[in-house]
Amino acid sequence: MKFSLHVSVKILRTGELEIEQEFVLSLGEDGEIKRGPILSYLTAYRGFGDLVLDHKMRVQEVWRNGKREPFKVEDYEGMRRIVCGEKDVLPEQGEHRYVIRFVRNGDWIYRDGMAHWAYEITESFKSFPIGNLTFQLQLPEGVELTHYTPALSGSLSADTGYELTETSGGLTIQTTAPLREQSYMFVNASWKSQSFAT
Repeated sequence: MKFSLHVSVKILRTGELEIEQEFVLSLGEDGEIKRGPILSYLTAYRGFGDLVLDHKMRVQEVWRNGKREPFKVEDYEGMRRIVCGEKDVLPEQGEHRYVIRFVRNGDWIYRDGMAHWAYEITESFKSFPIGNLTFQLQLPEGVELTHYTPALSGSLSADTGYELTETSGGLTIQTTAPLREQSYMFVNASWKSQSFAT
């Protein structure tokens, strides 16, 4: 099964995150996935003082092959699930390009004048063997990262398994080898908490 993933996160001055996930998925080949994907997202996180908070994920749109795709949102305790496509409609066999866009509140923690944030890039895609993955992070204009650390497991590469490029107010991470199923990739990032209002 072929699967590639591009994740883009834009942090807004309001403290919200605009997230776009674009992926190419082969449907119906070798008796594997036949319907549109079902993706799960954790919505609960631990905030200041270990309070359990909800980042209020709001799904904006789902696209398949350049056209709007019907979708359903299902809520569970601490989790939200997106079901792509219609129940009784099987997409044609072959490669399909999906784009999912949603907004949610920031879930970073403030400490010692810094905002500290951890984001799991592969959160909803662990059941897929990812052929290649690209992640882009962009902060508001004038805000710079002071520290960042990627973490990757499950790469078939003999080295770190990724290349990292600094950009103005952000960064780009590109994997250099396929990932096994149940792989994960995180990025930890920090910036000065006075940089923008959240």
